[in-house]
Amino acid sequence: MLLLHEWKEIVIEVVQAVIPVIVVVFLLQFFVIHMATSTFLQFLIGAVMVMAGLILFLQGVKVGLLPMGEAIGAELPNRGSVFFLSLRPSFLVLS
Repeated sequence: MLLLHEWKEIVIEVVQAVIPVIVVVFLLQFFVIHMATSTFLQFLIGAVMVMAGLILFLQGVKVGLLPMGEAIGAELPNRGSVFFLSLRPSFLVLS
């Protein structure tokens, strides 16, 4: 189970990522665009929903995907499988 400070770290990361976009839209709303109030409120509600979704997504990654990826990454070198170890550099070249 994730501890409270881990939740706090993720919330801070998400807020730091989303707040700049909100600030830009806020400034544009009041100084340039002057959208309808209902449209601006929809934007604010959407921004809160985006933050909630990102928080849940990042928690899910930490709980579900990251431990499995770390376990696989630790086990591959132990098995000495040249095939699986050579897949990683080929993905980097192809992307």
